[in-house]
Amino acid sequence: MSLNQGTTEIMLSLGLADRMAGTAIWTDPVMKGLEKANGKVPRLADDAPSFEKALDAEPDFVTASFASTLAKGDRASSSLRGTRRCPRSLCCRSTNPAC
Repeated sequence: MSLNQGTTEIMLSLGLADRMAGTAIWTDPVMKGLEKANGKVPRLADDAPSFEKALDAEPDFVTASFASTLAKGDRASSSLRGTRRCPRSLCCRSTNPAC
């Protein structure tokens, strides 16, 4: 599951559309060339999905462009316990064990 447009577009560019449980938090139209792949991924919400919606998608990995999207203590993050979560900004520059 991808919780920001930027990480969604990265995952789509990597050819992972068929492995994505869902996407959310969209601000712009999808990048040109990714429209078909994007159409295969369930849009959970245009903004932040409810924690029930996130749970219903049953993701085994959740990524986002911003660490604040996956903040500890918020209801959505708490509900996804046991799910690997990784903000892109941390994965790209550290040895974050969540990645």
